Amino acid sequence: MAKVVVTLKDLENGNIDTYEEDYKYDEEGCEFMWSEGNFACDCNRHAFMYGNEEEYPCNVGANRFVVLEVLYDGKKLEGHYNNG
Repeated sequence: MAKVVVTLKDLENGNIDTYEEDYKYDEEGCEFMWSEGNFACDCNRHAFMYGNEEEYPCNVGANRFVVLEVLYDGKKLEGHYNNG
């Protein structure tokens, strides 16, 4: 397993936080999840930053939360993780 650390920013309020997990897939799979997969949408990024304390509607896009950095076992991945 790889240690993945993702730094996220909430553009609505400027909050910056990190999300960490032990990731069982390779670098390519990690890049896909954060750029095009489930972790690319705002509803999941909201949960990573704030937990499930408040509901965040799904299917509203991927514009509120941006990825500042993805580290895969300490290596910075250079994927395209944000819309725009």
